[in-house]
Amino acid sequence: EYQNESGERVMLVDLVFGFWNEGNILNAKDPNLGAEYDQREVEMVLKLGLLCSHSDPLGRPTMRQVLNYLNGDAMLPDLSPLD
Repeated sequence: EYQNESGERVMLVDLVFGFWNEGNILNAKDPNLGAEYDQREVEMVLKLGLLCSHSDPLGRPTMRQVLNYLNGDAMLPDLSPLD
């Protein structure tokens, strides 16, 4: 869970999904990252987190796939919020 600015408790995956759905997933990044970070890496990790929390377990990547994504050996599938 995450406590937003208005003090409401929000599931972290719902927060990230909301930003992704609005087309600005990078707004979900941890503000402690500051200004110096690789936008592509942060976007990939946030999207990978959403993929790993897919409501259908069969829609989640295997650990091997996760490692391939993190190592840059494979590209994340291009998904839309409706998937």
